[in-house]
Amino acid sequence: MHVYISADMEGIAGVTTLQQTVPGSRGYDSACRLMTNEINLAVAGAFDAGAKHVLVNDSHGPMDNIDYSALDPRADLLQGKPKVGGMSAGLSSAHDVAFLLGYHSPAGQRGILSHTYTSRFRRVLLNDQIISEAELVGLVCASYQVPVGLVTGDDQICKLGDAVFPGAQTVCVKRSHGQHSGTHSARSVVEQSIRRAARDATTNARQLSAGTIPGHLELLVEFSRPHEAELASKIPTAELIDRTTTRVVLDEPTQLMEVLSVWAAVCAD
Repeated sequence: MHVYISADMEGIAGVTTLQQTVPGSRGYDSACRLMTNEINLAVAGAFDAGAKHVLVNDSHGPMDNIDYSALDPRADLLQGKPKVGGMSAGLSSAHDVAFLLGYHSPAGQRGILSHTYTSRFRRVLLNDQIISEAELVGLVCASYQVPVGLVTGDDQICKLGDAVFPGAQTVCVKRSHGQHSGTHSARSVVEQSIRRAARDATTNARQLSAGTIPGHLELLVEFSRPHEAELASKIPTAELIDRTTTRVVLDEPTQLMEVLSVWAAVCAD
């Protein structure tokens, strides 16, 4: 049993404000420790169920947040940015199940620190529907026939996870009161729940089905500033459809992450 973990930060218990997620800001070092701890719980749960290999992909911001010295030594760690695949880097058909840890609601929706790929995107839509990072990674998983077995984060992303990943375990570690506020579950409850859910997701992985991939992949991003949309429209086949919105039609899910990575870099000035 080979387990893949994509770990974000905004959905980690104890993380509520933007400054906690930004390197160099107050609370960031603590958030990294909390993130590493939740990953370790999931790794332990996977090995409790007999996993032979676990790959952890650091998927937040600069993608170098996880403390390697404190990570469960049984897990391999993929870090750094840019990297092919971004939040789904390292995933392959060799994996039996994927865990999405510390995830959050999409841009424009309720939830703690909700956004999609970067806070500079006002909204991200696929085939005219708002889409979350969890769903984007889920589509890449589907392209490799890997089911999503576990989603953790606040109550809003867990509600979405229950809807789009049938049979997957979801662990609500906090409840949203606003963009930068929420109630966190007791640490002991979070720790027990994540380890148990990871164990169950690994045990039941072969009973899960990978998601389906739409026959048409039309990605649309609403940018914060007109010049960002203009620059984004310069990639092949993309088009500017109004002053702040760019659209592109893609061939496969892996291209979604690549395009979003490039478009996010356009906003990084």
